[in-house]
Amino acid sequence: MISERNPFGLGGFTEAGIGTRNPDAWVELLCGLGGWREIWRGETPQPIRELWSLDPSVRVTELLLTSERSKLGRVRLFHTEGLQQKRIRPDTNTWDCGGIFDLDIRVPSLPPFVQPLQQLGWQGLSPLPVDWQFGPLQVREWLTRGLDDVVLALIERIAPPLEGWDDLKGFSEVFNSSQIVADMDRSVAFYETLGMVKTVEHIGPLQGRGGEVLGLKPEQAPKTPVRLVILAPPGRQGGSLELVSFEDADVGGQDLSALAAPFNLGLNLLRFPVRNLHQFMVHLENAGITPEGGGIIQAPFLPQSETTLAAIRSPDGVWLEFYQAFEPPITSQAPYTGN
Repeated sequence: MISERNPFGLGGFTEAGIGTRNPDAWVELLCGLGGWREIWRGETPQPIRELWSLDPSVRVTELLLTSERSKLGRVRLFHTEGLQQKRIRPDTNTWDCGGIFDLDIRVPSLPPFVQPLQQLGWQGLSPLPVDWQFGPLQVREWLTRGLDDVVLALIERIAPPLEGWDDLKGFSEVFNSSQIVADMDRSVAFYETLGMVKTVEHIGPLQGRGGEVLGLKPEQAPKTPVRLVILAPPGRQGGSLELVSFEDADVGGQDLSALAAPFNLGLNLLRFPVRNLHQFMVHLENAGITPEGGGIIQAPFLPQSETTLAAIRSPDGVWLEFYQAFEPPITSQAPYTGN
């Protein structure tokens, strides 16, 4: 919806991309265990491969997976042949900045999913599911790392009850995605330039065992200040971004931004709908944000219709694509305010 607060009609991200060695292993996880379904399998269109600066000899096939309950928060898998790929986030340190850190998925109850995930080779960055306090919210969460170094944050709301999710059976759509950023003020300013607004901000140690969720040692978590900011387009729910920085120099960490290319292995892109892509890109260029690949392209957005598409990078290397489909972008109503 275009409004004074959202003049370009920016929505939350509708797709997260994953570069993978084994697409069918993801189908087994998200569809077999999580109850999602596959809705598209085919070749990535040539204009998009060109946008990614790939040689024409490189073949990319893709699968689009979606939850049963929403058209938001889908996952598009990319399998690349003819290119030596690098791992975007090869290490387990939560505090390494650069690229996309995780995808957040709701579950009706977390414990029943732990053992099946472990049997599929997924391992926790934290102890087994941790109960912690997120402002007024009580949640049970497990960060688990597996296929292609991807981290999933599985989240069960404990209290207060989560309204509108009574029909949830397996994995929800991806409703939020986190990034570990090197400079919080710089990253917040960047996303505010895109038109997003803060819905949550926290500075200090995370309450309860929240620091342990992020992989901090139990003795370290209560004294490690964490800055956390959630941003979303005005008036939207789903497809929000959570920026995290560790404000303690003793934590250390690497900068993995240079690896966060859309053809590499791991979480490699987020796609956002806009209603006026041309004006949106003019706005970004006026703000000093340079598009990748020369600007706007036209490409099939399979299995949907033709679309116009453009890409930029965040200050921490995240590849962000914005599209204007020839149909209304998928949106919803209320802003996301926490887990």
